[in-house]
Amino acid sequence: MGKRILILPRLEQYGEHRNDHQLDTAKRLGYLPNIYVAYSDEELKTKLSIMLDDDSHEMGATQNRGNELICNIKKFLSQE
Repeated sequence: MGKRILILPRLEQYGEHRNDHQLDTAKRLGYLPNIYVAYSDEELKTKLSIMLDDDSHEMGATQNRGNELICNIKKFLSQE
């Protein structure tokens, strides 16, 4: 469908999960096209910014539906 996915695995060391199976899954999926993996809060912000600035994957009517949301996310990221 041409959609991009951003994954932030929850980690056992922070008490977020019982083991690191999400980390293993994220590492496997991270090699696929249109899938971005962030391993920290800072990397999450960076990857999200990259995804929002790259509109090469947008398709037709879908492109206009999320414009307001994208603008709000960009505003939020620039405030930090």
